[in-house]
Amino acid sequence: MASSIPRPVAASLTTPVSVYGEDGSARDRTGARCSGPGLPENALEEVFAPFFRLERSRGRGFAVGHATAKVLPVKSKSVDAVLFGQVLIHVPPPIAPAIEEAVRVARRYVVLLEETDESAGPGSAATGNAHCFRHDLVGHVRRVAPQAKIHRLESNVHLCAI
Repeated sequence: MASSIPRPVAASLTTPVSVYGEDGSARDRTGARCSGPGLPENALEEVFAPFFRLERSRGRGFAVGHATAKVLPVKSKSVDAVLFGQVLIHVPPPIAPAIEEAVRVARRYVVLLEETDESAGPGSAATGNAHCFRHDLVGHVRRVAPQAKIHRLESNVHLCAI
């Protein structure tokens, strides 16, 4: 996927990660190592608290949970990117407030790792599952931020440059 992301975006989104097996192979128990800065010892317990953020990470990005999708607890233009990852499918209509909040908060990008259904239109649509909805997410981004440049990276992955 990284090869289809615009080069400046790819550079800002990637962190080297290596996968290893306990016996040196991928057959055994697998884990991952990251060369990022990591967490300080005093933050290891706090990191699981809702909305916890390390001071040095301020302004990087914000991943949205379905409980907070329509009202994000951060200031306008305070993060570089807002990420929706299989969250909005569970948010009932109207979905426009969630997209408006993401555009309000993001300085640079709204990332949609979500199914988007252009046939759903502005009103969204129900599915066979009472807890899932079809939304035209790309259409909502275009309505809220007409200046946005939208890159389709894969079938259900869109990078919206605000």
